[in-house]
Amino acid sequence: VAKGARVISIAPGRVVSVKDVSGFGRMIILQHGDYYSVYAKMNNVIVSVGNRVEKNTVLGSVDSTENKLHFELWKDKVRLDANKWIEE
Repeated sequence: VAKGARVISIAPGRVVSVKDVSGFGRMIILQHGDYYSVYAKMNNVIVSVGNRVEKNTVLGSVDSTENKLHFELWKDKVRLDANKWIEE
């Protein structure tokens, strides 16, 4: 991932958390029904808790000090293989 690249939502949902987490920097959690997507190592977050987003909504950008995005996908309390959900 290029430094400063835009981070977009994988599906429609609602922003349930935006916070700083040690080791992960800025983190956003979106709820998509029973699913949750987690985006971390971000900066320039442009969404707030309670916002509704559509698929491909820009959430912010990748941290300019790193060149990677941390992404997780959960269903209820089970972590899923996020690679199956990421479009090339």
